[in-house]
Amino acid sequence: MEYIAPTTEEVWKFATEIAIPFSEIERAIKISDGSRFETDGEHTTSLALVACAVADRLGLDVGLTAQLAIVHDVVERFAGDTSVWASKKELSSKSQREAESLILIKREYDISFPWIGRMIERYERLEDEEARLVKSLDKVMPTIMHLLNDGEHSKREGITYEMHLEKVEDMQILINVHPVASQYHKDLMRVFDDRRDDLYPVSS
Repeated sequence: MEYIAPTTEEVWKFATEIAIPFSEIERAIKISDGSRFETDGEHTTSLALVACAVADRLGLDVGLTAQLAIVHDVVERFAGDTSVWASKKELSSKSQREAESLILIKREYDISFPWIGRMIERYERLEDEEARLVKSLDKVMPTIMHLLNDGEHSKREGITYEMHLEKVEDMQILINVHPVASQYHKDLMRVFDDRRDDLYPVSS
């Protein structure tokens, strides 16, 4: 296989149309001090760091883990971030919007940068343990952030402890795709239980 360096124009297009806009997308959760909303770039970086550190301890492919973590939310470049607390209409359209985003990304970049579409598809197939680890940890990281910002989102949106438990139950299939990360989530939920009085708008 012959390798040819991408042109400056190709790099410019990818950086300005995908990498930078994606990294600046605001998520529904605020950062640890509650002062502003977290961005996709910040979430991706923290997830990748944690996933790689855990993957190394588990004897997994750290390089593959990093690549999968980096691309795991790139479809949000055109689909936008969809909170687990979004409306039923938004939640029901999430898969379709993200599928259309991937089609657009592949159409624009399969020739110049085929890696991006290839890795997104690999992540979404969840055939690799590394992908399953990233998927499960993707549900752990917001849980950690909620604890750090003292339940800012729950208080702002009027989400009670019981509502949170119901949402976690709905997400169990995604959380449980990797047993190690799933255990982290269970351990953290015990912390939520202990701190329910100061993490939620009303006492449960």
